[in-house]
Amino acid sequence: MTVWTQVGTGGLGVNTEPVAHVPIASSGPIFEGSLVRWPTAPGCPTGVVGRVGSSQVSVLFDGEHEPKLFSARAGVLERVVLAGMVKRINTGDVGVIQGMATAAPPRWQVFVSGKVITVAEVDLRPHVLDDPRSRAEGGRLGSARQFALAVTARRYEVEQLTNDLVSLGESRVDLKPHQISVVHRVVSDYPHR
Repeated sequence: MTVWTQVGTGGLGVNTEPVAHVPIASSGPIFEGSLVRWPTAPGCPTGVVGRVGSSQVSVLFDGEHEPKLFSARAGVLERVVLAGMVKRINTGDVGVIQGMATAAPPRWQVFVSGKVITVAEVDLRPHVLDDPRSRAEGGRLGSARQFALAVTARRYEVEQLTNDLVSLGESRVDLKPHQISVVHRVVSDYPHR
């Protein structure tokens, strides 16, 4: 296991810029089973607290197989406040938070599939809608370069589907136009003799 601590930043962290798509976090109490994030790490990972000791906190981040140990006094972890839409990890269902059922271990009342159920915080993640309207409302528009790259990629994809000669552009043979027309004529005049 790796022990991570925050040194020389006065508790503010290295990266203090707000991120629009990251859920609101607070420095509330951290219990076993709490959903936390590590704001100073690349990508601002989210994970679940496994064990809370007097000097160390164990956190298993999403997508990792081994928990990381943090100093309990370092203050590098922030509790994620669940509000609005959430997604259940086990089932993939999307629901709406109604309120907290218990504080320790953290459990929430969630409206899912037409009924209110109690779900452990371990099984919940904030759900961010990713349709164009939600991105515009949340200020997650991207740069002009990202848009140009996306449009170019889509244009290549459509051209690959509609233009017969595009697929030959990456071939390792140098074909002449008359060879292409002969092959096209032979392939399209099915059945062959």
